[in-house]
Amino acid sequence: MNKTLIFGTMYLYNQEMVDIVKLWIDRVSSLGRDWLLIDSNSPKDLVDQLEIPKANLFTYKNNIGHLSKGGCDGWGRAFCRGIDFAILNNYENVVHIESDLLVAKKAFQKELCAFEIQNTNKVQAPICVNIQTVNTPQGLVRSPKALEMVETGLMLFKTAWAKEVNLVDKYDWTKVDRFPRPETRIKEICKDVLVWFWVNKGKRLEGDATTDGLLYITHSSYGVLFDFFRNTND
Repeated sequence: MNKTLIFGTMYLYNQEMVDIVKLWIDRVSSLGRDWLLIDSNSPKDLVDQLEIPKANLFTYKNNIGHLSKGGCDGWGRAFCRGIDFAILNNYENVVHIESDLLVAKKAFQKELCAFEIQNTNKVQAPICVNIQTVNTPQGLVRSPKALEMVETGLMLFKTAWAKEVNLVDKYDWTKVDRFPRPETRIKEICKDVLVWFWVNKGKRLEGDATTDGLLYITHSSYGVLFDFFRNTND
């Protein structure tokens, strides 16, 4: 049986996103596990710039949109494809790291190794936390806001559990209602086995917030992500 698959959901909408995914590929491939990007029909000229081996890329023939923008659940479709791929190919563990999310290399390698060798925890994920840069009389400061949702951009699963509970069918990406949000639906499915990790160690950054002390960041500019990548590459 294969040990661990890391997959990322992806849509390339501009050149900056191409550059971000290149950082993702560099970081994830350095972890020494099988990896796969699941693309929601990005423009071919942008995908070609990634120079991804065919074995590491699955591309849908159409783009069905995103719930937050009035479309269908394109993220959910890609996420479920990754889970299905891991089940069909007999992986013991399946890890979702969204293609615009970067993890600190050494810290995540340690977390992943611990998850792989134990059988108690079935699902692990951080709490979703936003960091906004707020203008105060003392200057710009970072203001964290816990959203109390699963950080769906970074989740670790035991594949046998995902298969046993029929995670893909329970999530049901064909639902087109914006609410409950995907984060809420995932949390509801996993609530009995979900273990939080890296609480307050990762953020969704906005503005010019720094990356000091963080173990993952997402939804950020290339400059912020590159700074994080460079400082956590040991």
